[in-house]
Amino acid sequence: MKILTKSILLLIALFMLTGCPYQSAVPVGDPEQKLMKSLLGKWQKGEEDNNFYVVDKLGKYQYQIEESIFNNELQDFEKAYYQGHITEVKGEKFLSIINQTLDENAGQNYFSIYKLEINSDSEFVLFPVSNYIRENFDESTMLKEFIAQNMHLSFFFGEEETYRKISNP
Repeated sequence: MKILTKSILLLIALFMLTGCPYQSAVPVGDPEQKLMKSLLGKWQKGEEDNNFYVVDKLGKYQYQIEESIFNNELQDFEKAYYQGHITEVKGEKFLSIINQTLDENAGQNYFSIYKLEINSDSEFVLFPVSNYIRENFDESTMLKEFIAQNMHLSFFFGEEETYRKISNP
């Protein structure tokens, strides 16, 4: 019980330090932009040696993302699965990602929204849309218009996350 309490407190502290991206009931847009082959492969975030993400093709317009986070206590990887797609807004790429691992009975599943900048075939940066945004949208067109009107504001994005490719598909 004591270990569980410490784990929960650690998770809460981690979320408070890193913040979460904006959660939306709808994606920025429909999956209509063809896949970028340079995004396919195995990636690491920053200097995280034990954790990695495998981005694979899921149809013509969507990505399947497998997150592998090493659990020191269990000495094994914990996996989560996501589905995502890219939508352009005023020449900028936005990634809408939904968690496929969540229990179907857990209620509403939300999209996490990120701005995507590709530095090279082996590096990209995600800028999470700030969780300080309180507006809610029922339609993707309304969310897309909101992003187009506000993405230039300094508070609109959280701290950037850099990913480096460690292997190709």
